[in-house]
Amino acid sequence: MRFAIGRQFPADQWEVSACSDARPLSAPSCRRREERRSTPRRAGPVMPHYQAWEEFTRAAEKLYLADPMKVRVVLKYRHCDGNLCIKVTDDVACLLYRTDQAQDVKKIEKFQSQLMRLMVAKESRSAAMETD
Repeated sequence: MRFAIGRQFPADQWEVSACSDARPLSAPSCRRREERRSTPRRAGPVMPHYQAWEEFTRAAEKLYLADPMKVRVVLKYRHCDGNLCIKVTDDVACLLYRTDQAQDVKKIEKFQSQLMRLMVAKESRSAAMETD
């Protein structure tokens, strides 16, 4: 008998295939795993990719002002591509802006600091956004 993850299988129930050395016949085959991967996953938030910076900032501010307690901001840099990505989401809508331009880094930094000031401000959030 052979052992596989805490279970015993008789030797005649084992098969050898291209995707693994040996596994029981009752285990899912490679083809089934590939089919599982190709099936659509649960529908997540819609992720529009904004090309214009002004449109992205307006949409992100609107999303933040709608429900400030649910909004998250993620900033990600990929060195291999040279891309900087900022994502603003509230788990329903997800806004995404990508750039590879060095001049956009300053804009993103300014926008992120503006959002941080809004998050810590005690005064009215809409009044603070209008003054900037």
